[in-house]
Amino acid sequence: MTSTTRVVLIGGASGTLYAATYALQRSIAPVHAGTGSALTWIVTLYLVVTVVQFVLYGMLISLASRGALESGRARALALVFPVLFNAALLAGRPSLSIDVFTYIAHGYQASIGQSPYAHPVKEVAEMPFGRELARFGWIPVHGVSPYGPIWTEIEATVVRATPDIPAAMLAIKTIVTLFSLGCALMIWSILAKVAPRPQLIGTLLYLWNPVTIVEFAGEGHNDAVMMFFMLLSLFLWLRAREGVSMVATACAALVKVVGVMLVPLELVYAWRTHHDRRRLVGQILVGAGIAAGIAVLVLAPVWIGWHTFDGLRAHSRPSILASTPGVLYWYLIRSHSEQASALLLSTMMTGAFAVAVAFACLMVKDAASLLRACGFVAVVYLVVAPGYWPWYAAMPIALLALTPDRTFVWAIVAVSVASRLAAPIDTLRLDGWMDWEREMFIVTIVGVWLPVALLSIRAAWRPRYGRSQYASPVRYVSS
Repeated sequence: MTSTTRVVLIGGASGTLYAATYALQRSIAPVHAGTGSALTWIVTLYLVVTVVQFVLYGMLISLASRGALESGRARALALVFPVLFNAALLAGRPSLSIDVFTYIAHGYQASIGQSPYAHPVKEVAEMPFGRELARFGWIPVHGVSPYGPIWTEIEATVVRATPDIPAAMLAIKTIVTLFSLGCALMIWSILAKVAPRPQLIGTLLYLWNPVTIVEFAGEGHNDAVMMFFMLLSLFLWLRAREGVSMVATACAALVKVVGVMLVPLELVYAWRTHHDRRRLVGQILVGAGIAAGIAVLVLAPVWIGWHTFDGLRAHSRPSILASTPGVLYWYLIRSHSEQASALLLSTMMTGAFAVAVAFACLMVKDAASLLRACGFVAVVYLVVAPGYWPWYAAMPIALLALTPDRTFVWAIVAVSVASRLAAPIDTLRLDGWMDWEREMFIVTIVGVWLPVALLSIRAAWRPRYGRSQYASPVRYVSS
């Protein structure tokens, strides 16, 4: 059987499974869900389809790792199929998340002169537009916006251009999907500079990943926009365009503040590899000045004082049992006040993450080690973040794909499978299967500790087989 035939079979089967996944997710959603044994069978079938989906994903990556997709029709098809998957899911309605509808509600607030940073978005529920959104599945539970002004402007522009809810939903999902495909292009471009040999593998690890396809094209989460600017910043640092890269980082942070996460690693890389450090400092200062100017420009229209960041502060508080810090928080409030516990926990988690970033900075010596450090920091952030949602796995997937050796490929698979297994849990709570605390506990176990356990077991098992069997097949070229 030729490589082209294998890719066609894998692509055809994957497309069928994405259609099945969409139908099953719609069946699990509260407005469509059955009861009792019917829903149990639907969830079981969802789990089976998810596992088979990842088997096909592994088969495709295995073909690429053996060099079977290096050129010709098979290579072209391997790059085209996931684009088709994304395009097909654009037409569907989100079923496991309400975020797209919340984005539309934010845009409606801005379009009527009501700041999403001053008024909780759930206030829209009392308006005719909010009641119409509710008919599409929106649940008005969120407060003021935690997003940056660039994303808020995108929300407002979409609703002003098309107040029709289905059209607005399609527009937002299209924007998100284009940025997600842009992330794949950035991965391709970064690896072309740093590691040409595994360039295709790294790109396919992201492009074919069920998490990135479903969570962006299917559910429409805005993380793809932030991730694109993070990857663009990395690409520019690797090309010694330090000033412009600072602007790209600012754009990432003005979508979601976590976009600044890689800055310490990038600065260490530039300092250790740049031949003219005086010029480097000058470029960074110029870029930082331009970035600050952009931030002021986009923040000014929405600025309401420090209350502008109320949504971000609320979003950064640990959810009870929603993540590793959430578990600690649950124990802390037994002996401290809620406010003192939150402050103590935030300090502990910030310190732990700072230590991880400092350790990663010590790893950075060249372009290859910079990319490895980025993947490491992204996984640590997934563990210590104040909450876990399945789409949070997308950023580690993108950054781990920049180092497509065996260890990082296993990490991608672990966080990806965990994400897809955790995806319907919140909806199952809405269907009455569990309460909030039990949901958060299960999500933490599945989404965070399952991949951590799998990676820990693999790390402990690896020395028994010797270095040669598990040595990375990737050879990096000098940057």
